Amino acid sequence: MLWFLRAAVSRLHGWRLYVLLLGAVFLLAWALLAIFEPNDAPIDDARNYWWWFIVTAFTVGYGDLFPVSTGGRIAALLVMITAIGVVAALVSDVLARATLRKSRRLKGMGQVNSKNHFIVIGYEPARTERLVRELISEPSAQVVICAGLEEASEHPLPDEPQVSFVSGDPTDAEVLARAGAKRARAIIVDGTRGQDDATALVALVAHRVAADAHIVVAARDLDRMVRLLAQFGSDFECAEWHDVRMLSEAANDPGITRFHADLKAAGGSDTHSLLLPDQVRGRTFGDVLIPLKAHANATACALGKGERFTNNPPLGTALEPGMTLYYIADHRLTWNDVAPLLAK
Repeated sequence: MLWFLRAAVSRLHGWRLYVLLLGAVFLLAWALLAIFEPNDAPIDDARNYWWWFIVTAFTVGYGDLFPVSTGGRIAALLVMITAIGVVAALVSDVLARATLRKSRRLKGMGQVNSKNHFIVIGYEPARTERLVRELISEPSAQVVICAGLEEASEHPLPDEPQVSFVSGDPTDAEVLARAGAKRARAIIVDGTRGQDDATALVALVAHRVAADAHIVVAARDLDRMVRLLAQFGSDFECAEWHDVRMLSEAANDPGITRFHADLKAAGGSDTHSLLLPDQVRGRTFGDVLIPLKAHANATACALGKGERFTNNPPLGTALEPGMTLYYIADHRLTWNDVAPLLAK
């Protein structure tokens, strides 16, 4: 029996051991008070004893209850010596664990348990902060910055509750696992200081660790990066290194880089503008939007005049002479092309 108890106690550590010790002292002191205190002593009453034990163990000692017998005072000394020490050790242990946890968080040594989060691989001052703030513009978004010691020795954004930090070599699968790569919504490979070969290597490692994740890659030489990664699958989306906003958009909306590339490519749909004449008085944006799409396969998307510019305006927005209508179409339209459509 003694061997069993010794083995059980040896397995206890931390707060479990402290609770066991406090419980033992609580019961032993209560037994001693019950034996030595007078029968009518209020201190050994269960309704009073727990209160006396707590205020004594936490060094408050109000003095409203106290033992009067020699045996009872010995029991009180036992509580003072042991319980106070255990409580002090418990508080010290809690503070030490909190300090260690904070230190591990700042140093990026912990494990991220988030789901559906963004991972930004690499860190470059100002640039990464801008990218992260784009990603956390939604209150529910969570971002993990994963970077090597040479890029960030500590959490670069410790005051942002939506941002975590993992330190380590991003080509190490264990590091990406600590960042929660398999549960990530998207992985942005950035910050390899413009070295496209290193960026491609990190992207391939991320793809191997999280095969189902959407991976966005920042490239200096976009065409070369697209050709290179296309050999390994279609889960990669590449964006120009200098276009931080596009990296954020591609992580949130997979495929958007292809939409922008099509607008820029010759021979496809393109963005055009049309200066509106006096004949538009009394017309609304909706009066133009629907006929343009129905009869010219053109999509009106914005209005501008002077310093004013409205992207995706409401249907009821009034058109004014001198406004510029921006639209997407296969070819440029003139007012002579548009006017007959409005009469249909």
